[in-house]
Amino acid sequence: MSKSKAKPAAKSVPKAKSKQEEVAAPASEATTPAAEPMVATVETPVAAPEAPAAKEAVIAVEQNSIKRPAAETLCGRVWKALDDLRATGVDATAKNAAPAFEGVAIAAATIRTQTQRWRKFNGIA
Repeated sequence: MSKSKAKPAAKSVPKAKSKQEEVAAPASEATTPAAEPMVATVETPVAAPEAPAAKEAVIAVEQNSIKRPAAETLCGRVWKALDDLRATGVDATAKNAAPAFEGVAIAAATIRTQTQRWRKFNGIA
């Protein structure tokens, strides 16, 4: 049982240039790197693009442990209708507010519930 010996790997040796190649290439190319053109850049201040109109910070108003809903929601629209009824002197009830929502996909139960929440918010017994 003999051990097989692996042959040493051949080292890669760079090939020497011939004298003709050395004579053909000018000496300046071999000794100095190619000069890159100098380009001067001037940084100009760039105005930051204006941010799109952000929604105003919504501050939830709370009275009598009830928070007022956001104006763009369906509940907020019910509250607005009730506020408008109260401002005109009409009794602000769910029955009086319902005609304002003809053709709008909102349940009658939502109008009744929001009317009660609106009454509690405003302290109306």
